[in-house]
Amino acid sequence: MQQNKVFFKLLCLCLTFLLKILLTVTYLPSRAYNLFPVAQVSLLSSLHVSDHLTMGEALAPLRSRGVLIVGSGFATHASSSSNEPPPKWVPEFRNWLHDVITSDKYTTTERKRKFLACKTEAPYIKRAHPSLEHFLPLLMCSAAGGYKKGRLLYSEVAMKTLLNEHYIF
Repeated sequence: MQQNKVFFKLLCLCLTFLLKILLTVTYLPSRAYNLFPVAQVSLLSSLHVSDHLTMGEALAPLRSRGVLIVGSGFATHASSSSNEPPPKWVPEFRNWLHDVITSDKYTTTERKRKFLACKTEAPYIKRAHPSLEHFLPLLMCSAAGGYKKGRLLYSEVAMKTLLNEHYIF
């Protein structure tokens, strides 16, 4: 287990180094997009929250160099085709998420702890995210932002259960 942690930390350091190199080179070959260096970071197959928070923390120093870090996913990832109103788990999960991300009552350490415990503390997490691949980018962005309080920019529920939210950290 300790070897895995050492390997993962080394992987994060390599990722940070590669991103620093990419920042000095324009990489996109087409039209106006070549004005901005872009690097895509994929999720790990483990989908472990702690591993992805560590990846976000590894990206954090890039912010001081003016790098915009964008995560893409859904605040929930369970769909429904019924004509009934959204089930009660949707607003309950949304309220938990809003509280953790936007509340002044959490320190950065407490916010990180809440993310690490999301699989046991977040109401209806298994219903909102049968697997975490659409939720982890949000947690990685919070980690890259130093777990500071986020601000909700946009929120919408589509198809009864797809919670689409935009935060800035």
